[in-house]
Amino acid sequence: MDTRIDLDSEQWLSLARHQPLGILTDLDGTLLPFAATPDEARPSDELRQLVQELASLPGVTLAIVSGRPRKVLDSFFPPPRAALLVAEHGAWRGGPAGWESMLSIDDKAIDPLAAELLHLQARFPGAIIERKTWSIALHF
Repeated sequence: MDTRIDLDSEQWLSLARHQPLGILTDLDGTLLPFAATPDEARPSDELRQLVQELASLPGVTLAIVSGRPRKVLDSFFPPPRAALLVAEHGAWRGGPAGWESMLSIDDKAIDPLAAELLHLQARFPGAIIERKTWSIALHF
């Protein structure tokens, strides 16, 4: 089954020309190829430029949604930026005015879980813990 998109089809051209146009994309596995560790998956200068150019087009709103921590997204797409960013699976939303929290819970609530996962990580070489504000990712 051929699943490629025919970018010359009238349907896709009509969609791409629509104004206003919202583009919502994931980061890992979409804009960035998957990598062995999160630190190895980083945007190229060309991707950063493409994101800035797309997000700066009149009538276009570009949002990048990711599970990555907001500090990582800031390092990938530093301000000032035209793209909107959503970090930590929706816990933070970043726009021209900076980051806005979408949650109002104690960020220390997951400290006991983090301690348990650190013990688990010590038993399994190659395991990586990615601490976020209100969540933790265990990569193995």
